[in-house]
Amino acid sequence: MFDFTPRKWQEDSWAAFRQSEENCLISATPGAGKTKFALWAAVQSMQLDGFNFFVVCVPSAALVMDWKNEALMFNLQFATDISNIGDDGHIGSDYHGIVTTYAALGNQRAGLSAAQKINSICIRKKVMS
Repeated sequence: MFDFTPRKWQEDSWAAFRQSEENCLISATPGAGKTKFALWAAVQSMQLDGFNFFVVCVPSAALVMDWKNEALMFNLQFATDISNIGDDGHIGSDYHGIVTTYAALGNQRAGLSAAQKINSICIRKKVMS
């Protein structure tokens, strides 16, 4: 993993998230480090809480690739193609999660929808989404 030192707001957000039973929403200006914070939080969650799979939904295909590439800096491998998930929810064991668009989640095709496939993964793994 590359040398990542969280900014004060990232440390404060992580502490607040750890103390809460609620979900959280990170809102910050472009370039503030939201993606890096989320990836760092994913690594922390793997180490501290045993999470082993993460579901990331973003608005555009460009952001899917940004997430996939930034995840590599944290030694995380994200799948980007929902069609690679079997109808039984199996995905390669070398993946730490999937990053996809909102549109892909809602897309219906023959067989199971993307959301149903991700749900079947969530049943089998300890997932943070």
